[in-house]
Amino acid sequence: FEYRHLCAEALEELCWDEASVTAAVEGTDFIIAKGIPVVELGASTVREHWHNAEMLPDADYECMIKIIEERHPDLAPLAEAYSAGDMFYPCNMVIMSKKLLDVYFPILFDVMDEFERRTDMSRYSIQGLRTTGHLAERLFGMFYLHAMRAQLVVKELEVAYFKDTSRIPERPQPSSSDAVGIVFASNDAFVPCLDVALASLYENASPQRNYDIAVFTTDISAANERVLMQRAARYGNMSLRIINVRRFLADKELSTKAIVGHISVETFYRFLILDIMAAYHKVLYLDCDLLIQADVGDLYDHDLGDCLIGAVIDADYLANLNLDMAGKVYDEAELCGRLKYSREVLGMQDPYGYFQAGVLLFNVDELRRVHDSISLINMAASGKFDRYLDQDILNSVCDGRVSYLPMEWNALVDHHLGIGRKRLILDWAPADIAKRYMSARANPRIIHYAGPEKPWNYANGDFSREYWAQARTSPYYEQLVANMASASVDARIAGAVQSVTLTRLVKVARGKARGIIRSKFRRSGH
Repeated sequence: FEYRHLCAEALEELCWDEASVTAAVEGTDFIIAKGIPVVELGASTVREHWHNAEMLPDADYECMIKIIEERHPDLAPLAEAYSAGDMFYPCNMVIMSKKLLDVYFPILFDVMDEFERRTDMSRYSIQGLRTTGHLAERLFGMFYLHAMRAQLVVKELEVAYFKDTSRIPERPQPSSSDAVGIVFASNDAFVPCLDVALASLYENASPQRNYDIAVFTTDISAANERVLMQRAARYGNMSLRIINVRRFLADKELSTKAIVGHISVETFYRFLILDIMAAYHKVLYLDCDLLIQADVGDLYDHDLGDCLIGAVIDADYLANLNLDMAGKVYDEAELCGRLKYSREVLGMQDPYGYFQAGVLLFNVDELRRVHDSISLINMAASGKFDRYLDQDILNSVCDGRVSYLPMEWNALVDHHLGIGRKRLILDWAPADIAKRYMSARANPRIIHYAGPEKPWNYANGDFSREYWAQARTSPYYEQLVANMASASVDARIAGAVQSVTLTRLVKVARGKARGIIRSKFRRSGH
């Protein structure tokens, strides 16, 4: 059996409870891992299986056989029989009666100690130094053969293999009754951007408040974790925790295939707030691609009442709804039909209540009454919500129970796709929304670089100057600059290819046009 994580569901399936384990053990002398036919391992005998292993010298196996013959002659015939046999017992795993252990252990340690005395392993490779363990595995099979021939009560059980046995992290507890609970989600590659976002939070936070910050991840390296923790330690009112959430995902295969191509799987980690941050009444979730310009404690104090979530209306989405209503689309690559999708797939009573999910204030108590992390993760794994993924799911779940935050707390930057986000909103969003969007841009409390045009890829992008002023304080500044330079080179190459292609198309078009003109002139007699 193979499992991705050591979790309660797996242990239940394996009957890992006291009654089941007791029933399996009682009345047996010897329980061993189920044998593997060596033919499945590309060999005909146990000895040949050893011979085929690149890192295991043949001489070492024969040395062990010789030691058994010299020091434990009663076991020697079984050693040869097992070596010539076609069943291999792996893993050095056993449940054995104490009476048998008292017989086996003296043999095991005597043979292995003598092998290491006779063998010069000073130049063995790292894998080669494991030879003693591999030999013990074979000796174990030989002793099992002895138990079977002695007509002892033996049993073979399947081996359960867990890829990840890391400890489930404890749920964070608030550092104080008024602590501001905050969650980010990031992978290792995105740590430089996370660091900039965190730094902007620290520098704008109130020194009179405590802030509990959790970063959900599955792969942030120890080195990057140290850098993040060292920076947070400069501020006495900041508590930063890096939480590996791999085992909370319940083996779900989460797809990020959507209408937009820049979304990573970390976007789904915000669902885990309901489980991991259950000790908090409220939790503020923040994307990493943003720059904080005010104290997020003020946002945290927003009264949610019995609403499930606090969020900012998505001016971009609403503009597209109006485009859809008018039967128009500003970008041919953009999918239309958002109004139908919002009603039929998301089940929204009012699609014009659709919110943006980069800045969210979770009412943990209320939301846990209607949903849990697993149900939201299952929705994500269904593939049904294929436009904006987690954002769609939250809009579906929270429809009608949203407390709308001032747009200054999630001011979306402009971009240059199609006619551009700002132009789109001004031309097509409901008038009051467009005015609020422009007001938020004039005095943003959180600048959100939503979309593919990030300041670390586009130096001249909207609000890039503000971003780079903060980024210069980051220990990852050089890495961010290098990434931007690399992205710039890639963009120039893509532009050059596009330019060459366009030039060729123009030449072809001109050639065809000349041919048409000539043919017309010939027909007209000129």
